[in-house]
Amino acid sequence: MIVLYLRNFDEELSKIKDESIARSVFSIIQRVESSRGIKDFPDIEKIQNHPTAYKIKNENFLIGLFVEPTKIIFGAFIDLSH
Repeated sequence: MIVLYLRNFDEELSKIKDESIARSVFSIIQRVESSRGIKDFPDIEKIQNHPTAYKIKNENFLIGLFVEPTKIIFGAFIDLSH
């Protein structure tokens, strides 16, 4: 599985100041990168009305991504801890 990152996603990640949030986000990224597809990732949730959009959410952040047959694209990171 090919994993890509949109520029906006990288920019938002670079703004994370809380170490525990950063560790959680990078842990999720590693789990997604090592998965064989979304079936291997139980925390992912489909976004309605979009054919390839999914989200991973916890109490501190939301990650938006697109899952296509051969690739996963990380598209958005939103810090919910404010």
